[in-house]
Amino acid sequence: ISLDPTATQKEYTALIAQGVYYNGAPLVTQKANYIKDNGFKGAYLWALDYDAVGPNSLMAIIDDILN
Repeated sequence: ISLDPTATQKEYTALIAQGVYYNGAPLVTQKANYIKDNGFKGAYLWALDYDAVGPNSLMAIIDDILN
């Protein structure tokens, strides 16, 4: 985020070396809504220690939607 302040709203940024792919807030929101709408039991995050703190936290987005 320090290299690309708009990264949380993207799925890819070319501003970092060869490019970085990740799930940003829009796709995580879409995925969490899919989980909830289809009655699945929860979500899994790989490498939770890389999640942002505060309003950019993907885990917080998931928690808000699923709870």
